[in-house]
Amino acid sequence: MVYGDSETEPESMGNYSNWPDPVTGESRNYLVDQTTGYRNNLEVIRSRDPDLVFIAGDLVQHGGEQRHWDEFWQHNTSPESVQSLAGMVPVMAALGNHDYYEGRYLDGYNQPGSERAVNRYLTYFEYPSNGSSVEEQEGRYYAMEYGPVTFIILDVCNNSPDGSEEDTNFYLLGENDPDGGHAPDFGIGSAQFLWMEEVLAEAQENSLFTFVLFHYAPYSSGPHGYPPGLGAGEDYLTGIPVRQLTPVFMQYGVDAVFSGHDEMWERSEVHGVETGPEGKEELHTIHFYDVGTGGDGLRGPEAELVNPYQEFLVHTDAPETWEEGILLGGGKHYGHLEVDILPLNDSLWQAILSPAYVFPLWSKEDSAYTGFERRMYNDKVM
Repeated sequence: MVYGDSETEPESMGNYSNWPDPVTGESRNYLVDQTTGYRNNLEVIRSRDPDLVFIAGDLVQHGGEQRHWDEFWQHNTSPESVQSLAGMVPVMAALGNHDYYEGRYLDGYNQPGSERAVNRYLTYFEYPSNGSSVEEQEGRYYAMEYGPVTFIILDVCNNSPDGSEEDTNFYLLGENDPDGGHAPDFGIGSAQFLWMEEVLAEAQENSLFTFVLFHYAPYSSGPHGYPPGLGAGEDYLTGIPVRQLTPVFMQYGVDAVFSGHDEMWERSEVHGVETGPEGKEELHTIHFYDVGTGGDGLRGPEAELVNPYQEFLVHTDAPETWEEGILLGGGKHYGHLEVDILPLNDSLWQAILSPAYVFPLWSKEDSAYTGFERRMYNDKVM
């Protein structure tokens, strides 16, 4: 199971996300508040009895505020809660920009506050070593094998030079910025990049599937799909710089990339050529997912943006159906991606990627909220 952008905080109770009308673009409130949406999403995930759960960053709203982490763990570990996923299965995560953010009334992205925020994250999670020579970067990126799959988790929350076209956060100073913290660069030639390339080569030889997880969606029609910058039509938290990794993903045959950040549900495809260990070339497609509908925002696309790689966007490809003021189907909802890896025979396996959403149910008699159910979007990838 994969989702992103839970962004927990106590203020989520009673806070209804903006839910743009897919036809008129008008602002609306979603049908349940963020706390209810995240709780229901976790319950559906738990009911599916997953082997692993991956979170594509932005676990909490402010990484440096303990009460935001308390809210996250209350959802994920409370013994009284039926959706206590972390007590049942491994939860693996990537760092997001909100996890690097200490707090609005604290240091924000400034140092040393940002590092204090990340240290809270690192206190809660213990991941395989990445062999970094910088002790503080252990746990920020890592890889693991599970059955026929290699999972590679990256930290793409910063890249130097700060404020350049290569940077994903103009307000966060990382390992190669003056007075920066330990946020690792991810660009070509960086320590994280070289480590990633080694892991990709091993995965290509030894695994049937390779999946990559990080926070910033490189292909998006959302607000972080604008080019880097601080001006009009630009974004200082853009995912576009992460596209420099796509040629390497293609070379080594990455099957899918899972991200969040834009708090949408969007799937993009990039086509190219995989080069095998012995130089054999084969046509290849990488599926890029924005799975950022875990429990916070439910955004629509930016009117000025066109994502030429887009293959499925819930906002437009799952139209809402209403009857007498009651939503019967379709629309943007909190949800997650189900990834099933199934054996077909002794030597052949199949990966099935299915987008699931949590549909709120309402009484036709008095328009009261009555519960929820698991439904699927029509965008299964095999």
